[in-house]
Amino acid sequence: MRQFFIKSTLITLFVTLSFYSAFRYVRAKEFLIGSQTMAGAIIDKHKRLNDLPSPKLILIGGSNVMFGFNSPYMEQELKMPVQNMALAASLGLSFMLNEVKEDIKKGDVVLLSIEYFLNEGDDNIKLFLAELYPPAKKYIEFPNVLEDLKANCKYIFRELRKYLLLKVLSNDNHIDDVAYSRKAFNKNGNIREELRLVSHLPLNDGGPIARKSYSESITKINKFVELMESKGAKVYFVFPCLAESQYKLSPEAIEDLHQQYKKSLKTKIINSPIDSVYPDSCFYDTIYHLRSPYHTVHTKKVIKDLEQYLE
Repeated sequence: MRQFFIKSTLITLFVTLSFYSAFRYVRAKEFLIGSQTMAGAIIDKHKRLNDLPSPKLILIGGSNVMFGFNSPYMEQELKMPVQNMALAASLGLSFMLNEVKEDIKKGDVVLLSIEYFLNEGDDNIKLFLAELYPPAKKYIEFPNVLEDLKANCKYIFRELRKYLLLKVLSNDNHIDDVAYSRKAFNKNGNIREELRLVSHLPLNDGGPIARKSYSESITKINKFVELMESKGAKVYFVFPCLAESQYKLSPEAIEDLHQQYKKSLKTKIINSPIDSVYPDSCFYDTIYHLRSPYHTVHTKKVIKDLEQYLE
C-alpha cells in the first residue's frame, strides 16, 4: 500500500510538472501576441498612472468607461491629468478597486462607474492579465487557497487546450478589430479618436436584469471609499452608460439598485440611472459601448455633474 501511494504521488507530480512546463513554454511563445491585445494596455495604463502628479482624476469601471469617456477632453475642461484605467467588466469589482489603491494620493479624484450588478468576473481573464503584468497578481482575490489553486489549474488547462486547438486548426492568433487591441489606446487610457467606433452593430450582452441584493459589493466599495478618504482623495459614483432597450427591459431592477446605492453607498452619487441611458443607435456593439461622437456627449454630462463637487 505504501509503495502504491509513493508511486501514485510520483506519477501525479510528474504529470503536473509536465503540464506546467508545457504551459510555461506555450505562454513564453504566446506572450508577444497576448501583450498586443487589449489586455496588454494594462501595462501602459499603470505606467502613466504611476508617473502622473497629483491631483489627478482616475476613471474606474468596465468597458462602459473604456468606450464611454473622452479623457483628453476631460483633462482639458477640468484642468487636471486624467487617466482612464478601465478595460473590461469581466475583471470584476475587486480587481478594479484593488488595482488603483496603491497609486491614489492626496488630492486625487476617483470616478467610479461600474456595470449593473457587476460580480467578481472571470478568473481566466484576470490570470491572463497577471501574466502580462505581474503586479496584477495582487489585484486578484480568492476566497481561500483551494479556490486559488483550482482557478490556476483551470487556467493552465484552458490555455494549453486553446494553443493546441489553434495549431491543429491552423488558425493564426491575430487581432481582427483594432479597437480591441493595445495600440488602440491613447496616453490617457481610452480609445484614440481616429480609431473611434462610428458604426452601429447589433448589440450584444443584453437581457433582463433580475433584482437582487448588492450589499456585499456595496460593502467592498465602501471599504475602498474609506481607504481613499484616509489618503485625502475623493470618490464619486456615476451610473454606467446603457442602451435604452436594455434599460426598458429591467427598469424596476435598475431602480432597486439605485435605491440600494442611495441607502448604503458611502460616497456621492452624482447622477441617476436614466441620466446615463442613450438610444441604441448611440452604441457600437454592446449595450455598454458608446460610439463616437456620443462618448463626448456622455463626458460633457458627467463633467457638468462632477464640477459642482470639485473645488
